[in-house]
Amino acid sequence: MRRHICPYLGDSARVLLSHGDLSVRCLGLHAQFADGQAQLDTIGIEAGALSLSGHGTYGLMTQKLDLHLLPRVGIAGTGASTAVQVTGTIEAPQAHQEASSNGRFEITIGGSEPDTCPALLSTARENIAGEMAPERKKHSKASDLLHGLGLLH
Repeated sequence: MRRHICPYLGDSARVLLSHGDLSVRCLGLHAQFADGQAQLDTIGIEAGALSLSGHGTYGLMTQKLDLHLLPRVGIAGTGASTAVQVTGTIEAPQAHQEASSNGRFEITIGGSEPDTCPALLSTARENIAGEMAPERKKHSKASDLLHGLGLLH
């Protein structure tokens, strides 16, 4: 899983996610297809200390990506996030930090770790009932911090 996600998040994510495979707690995608494009209005995943939300487009014939993602890395009960734009193609994605509407690049550090899985799954299923995501695993804050720093595997 790690080798498939990292190209979309950039080289910095490889350092934070290098301690092993990530188990996916939830994954959701909602798209509409028209005129050779997939309009992705909901993209989301929670896997280990990583969560990601976003939206974008994908060219079905050209394989061109235009994704606007917000990855969040959780460390010791808090986390950090920054907006990322992914362009290029499926075979050669290019990720870079995305400026906000005021033209500034922002990094958010801190805050709680909201459980986005219920809303993500509901949207992806178009409000049709289905199996809920498993409960989050409980970890000690010290363990999370050591994992985040790559010191504990």
